[in-house]
Amino acid sequence: MTDARRKPDERASQVRKLVETLDLLYDRFLAVRPSAYRAGERERVRRRLTRVDQKAAQRRRGGAAAKPPG
Repeated sequence: MTDARRKPDERASQVRKLVETLDLLYDRFLAVRPSAYRAGERERVRRRLTRVDQKAAQRRRGGAAAKPPG
């Protein structure tokens, strides 16, 4: 194999190893991410966002949560 061909082949091999490493890391991330803690965290965030959305809707309608002018 010539030097001109060897360099691109080595680079391709490095990229393959990088992709394999990223796949392994992502698999581990997916194994940890949907844990019970994350499910609870997701529910807390959902409730908080719902409250924020409700307050914003009240302000748009001029409801009790509207800020006084000034």
